[in-house]
Amino acid sequence: MERFDRVKKARERFGESNDCSVVATSIAARVPYNVAHAALKAQGRNNRNGTTPARMLKALEALGCEWEQVTEPRQANGSRYTMKTIGKACRRGFYIVLVNGHVAAVVNGKVEDWTNDRRHHVRAYWKVTVPKGSRS
Repeated sequence: MERFDRVKKARERFGESNDCSVVATSIAARVPYNVAHAALKAQGRNNRNGTTPARMLKALEALGCEWEQVTEPRQANGSRYTMKTIGKACRRGFYIVLVNGHVAAVVNGKVEDWTNDRRHHVRAYWKVTVPKGSRS
């Protein structure tokens, strides 16, 4: 959880809490915490409060990212993914994963969050890409 630990240190300077959306956006968009914080603030997120998935996705777009919702958040056996198993579906790339009341990033199959290896059920997830040349 190298990325998560690095972002977690940056968030302490902001005196933030309830900022899982900022942490996940920072990791998935490959931008520093303060840049993700500003992008979500511009979309209406208040300090020390969560935000909606719609605002997160708009913030990703403002950061030059593209996203694609994964349509079937279920395993081959029909059961829902959990934070413990979601890495199987997200082996390559950067993802934002929504669970009840929380959001996290997954990078190349590795959950970058405190929910790693937990059994929180995944409600939805999005693949996040940064097109070449979208950032100068």
